[in-house]
Amino acid sequence: MAGVYPQAALVMAAVIGMTAFTPWRSPLVDFSRRQLALIAIAAVATVVGVAPFLLRANQFGPVFTLAEARNIPTFLYEQRGAVFEPDGSVDLLCQKRIGIFAAECSGLLDPWLALLVLVNFAGPIFLFARMFRPGPPFGSRSPLPLFLLVSSLMCAALSAAVMFRLHVPNRYASVLRLLPYLATLPVLFDWIRSRLSPQALIERYHGRTLLIGTCIVMTVCVLAVSIVHTSNKSPANRELISAIRALPKDAVVGGFVDDLDFSPVLTQRSTLFSRELSVAYEKGYYQPVYRRMEIVRDIVLATDAIVLLDRMQYLPIDCLIVAKETLVHPRVPTSFRGFFGADLLDMETQAAQNGPTLVARLAQGCTTGVYRDVVMLSMRCLLQEATHDLDRQRTRGAINKDRSAAAAATTDPSSVGSTPAPSTTQP
Repeated sequence: MAGVYPQAALVMAAVIGMTAFTPWRSPLVDFSRRQLALIAIAAVATVVGVAPFLLRANQFGPVFTLAEARNIPTFLYEQRGAVFEPDGSVDLLCQKRIGIFAAECSGLLDPWLALLVLVNFAGPIFLFARMFRPGPPFGSRSPLPLFLLVSSLMCAALSAAVMFRLHVPNRYASVLRLLPYLATLPVLFDWIRSRLSPQALIERYHGRTLLIGTCIVMTVCVLAVSIVHTSNKSPANRELISAIRALPKDAVVGGFVDDLDFSPVLTQRSTLFSRELSVAYEKGYYQPVYRRMEIVRDIVLATDAIVLLDRMQYLPIDCLIVAKETLVHPRVPTSFRGFFGADLLDMETQAAQNGPTLVARLAQGCTTGVYRDVVMLSMRCLLQEATHDLDRQRTRGAINKDRSAAAAATTDPSSVGSTPAPSTTQP
């Protein structure tokens, strides 16, 4: 776990440490060699697994503070990365990004929140309380769900206290979604065993097969519900992915297109930015990414060649990928709008009032491919055409300036009388 997702490793390491706490028997804390060895091995494994992440994270730091985050548009408007409420407050219980119940409730006054607390907390407490029953072991009992609950909440509270230095709270408390299954199913199975007494089934081969098969099916169902993420995405425009993969290996692509999330992995080509890799936690990587997004925004909304040529000084890009809709209406696609502030709408309105954008005017001659609803444009072609467009503007400006100067000269009052009047003397 430490080598894959450090947050999960920290939670589980704390659980292993808590297993030394045994209040249902004497002594209260288990200091046996076996227990201490288990805790020591878990601690070493966690440190070894997490250390590479910590060492590599230094090159991207420092992380944003909570005060800094309030001034970053992505934390306010972006659907995936928003952590603040509209009034700037932080909801550590129900907010989608950082709340430990991750959008499953809508605040402290939500009746559903009480049910969530009951479902998630009652099972672990019930199983833990059974550990104190006297006599031989009977029925389902375990301290682990409660240890898991306590560890998750402790790590979430620590993360909330130092946001964003330990990522976000719900990354530690996401295990709460497992607790209803981990804590309730054993109790349910125990109730079925005690009430239905499947002894008759166990004595028969077909009965044993049925019981084993039922357990396997239920286990698979639990894993499917609690582990498999149905929101995982795949490229919607595979033609675009194939086209990017066919570019030279040193090619750089960019644009406001969702499928570029998959480009670095599936195409092995450099991508300026993507929504998946634009969650703002550390300044070292987010600020350059955001700057690239601002430049591409200015390029697709520019109506003047000077703007495009100026922005391209700071952006190494070979292919610009633009949605067809953006060429018709100068507007940043919905999925990327949250990365920019409230002034984005004013910029789009001004671009629409000034006529077709420069990219829209030059797109037909610079298109290298059309893939469903997106167009791939050659940036070299756009630069050349923008340069020619600028030269034409300057030429027209010079001609108009000369014409204006000539017109001014013919109407200048100071020039009146300087030309000899025609003679009126008759021969």
